[in-house]
Amino acid sequence: MRTPKDDRFILESKIIALIYNDNKNSVHFDYHFDPDAYLASIRLEVYTVKAQTNEVLLFHEVIGQNTLEVLQRTIQHIEYIHKNKEKYSFSVTWNHVNTPDFKHISHFFEPNKEMVLEKFYHNKKIEDYLITIKHNPES
Repeated sequence: MRTPKDDRFILESKIIALIYNDNKNSVHFDYHFDPDAYLASIRLEVYTVKAQTNEVLLFHEVIGQNTLEVLQRTIQHIEYIHKNKEKYSFSVTWNHVNTPDFKHISHFFEPNKEMVLEKFYHNKKIEDYLITIKHNPES
């Protein structure tokens, strides 16, 4: 008989596989429990680490009543991205100010540039990065 923890591990593994198969990035889960919320909630931040640069980026953030709910919502988000990839595709060309000649490109699938900026700069100092954002045309 499977336990909720077993189900959590299965859902996490599915998310890891979906993201890795798409872009070879590793995936990391950061759970935050808020017992003071009206109906005690869990916030999940899903991070990816870009294989070539070791840059940590926020992939998705979601709130729910339990770990299974936030993981299922994350899978729904990934499926939505795959269906609408062209519509919400942005490319960010960036470099760290300490290595101005070494440019990187990261791809985001968000509805607007503001959301791209929010995710790119999550837990980072804005002044440490030089970036340009391009909305990729729909084909």
